[in-house]
Amino acid sequence: MEWPKVFDFTRRPRTVQGVLGGLAAALVMALAGCSASYSDAVTLNRDMPGEADDGIPGRSNQQLTGRQQAASLNAMKAVAVGHTAVNPPGPAPRGVRWSEIPRAVAWAGGQAGVEMTISYTFEVPDEYRFELLTVEDLPGELVIVGGTGDAVYEVESVWVGRFPQQPWQVERAALLVSHFEARLRVLGARKRIN
Repeated sequence: MEWPKVFDFTRRPRTVQGVLGGLAAALVMALAGCSASYSDAVTLNRDMPGEADDGIPGRSNQQLTGRQQAASLNAMKAVAVGHTAVNPPGPAPRGVRWSEIPRAVAWAGGQAGVEMTISYTFEVPDEYRFELLTVEDLPGELVIVGGTGDAVYEVESVWVGRFPQQPWQVERAALLVSHFEARLRVLGARKRIN
C-alpha cells in the first residue's frame, strides 16, 4: 500500500483545480508563518512604549520628541569629541574654481549688452570651448584653458559675430569676459567643499 503524496512537486498538476489547490496551500503556509509579533510604532503612528510620559500624549513617533532629539544630538557630539573636519567648506583657495566656469559663462551670457547663450560645450580636462549664439543669431566662441602658475584659468580666445574685428563686436566679447570673470569670483567666494 502506498501513501498518497500531499505535496508532490516532482509532477506537474494535470488540472486547474490541482494548480489552484497548490497555490492556496502555499499561500496559507506563507501567511501562517510570516506574522509579525510586534507592531511598528512609526508605521502605526503611535507612541513608543515609555514615551507616553513626556507630556505630549498621542504624538506620532514620526516626529522626534524633545528627549529623542536631545539623545540623538548627545550621541553625535560624543562621536565628534576630539575630531575636526578634514575638509571644511570654505571659499575657493585661489579665488575661483575650475568647476564653476560653465555656470559663470551661462550667467554672463544673459547679462545686458552680451545677450547670448551657449549652444554647445566641448570639455576636456584642461579646456572648455563654448560655442555661443547671440540673440541676433550671430555665432561666437569662448575658449578657456587651465592657467599656469597661480592662475586657475586663462581666456585663450573669444570672438563674437561674423566679422569679429568690428569694434562693437570686440566690445561685446570683452563685456562677456568681464561679466564671466566677475561672476566666477562671486561663485569662488561661496563656501563649498574644495
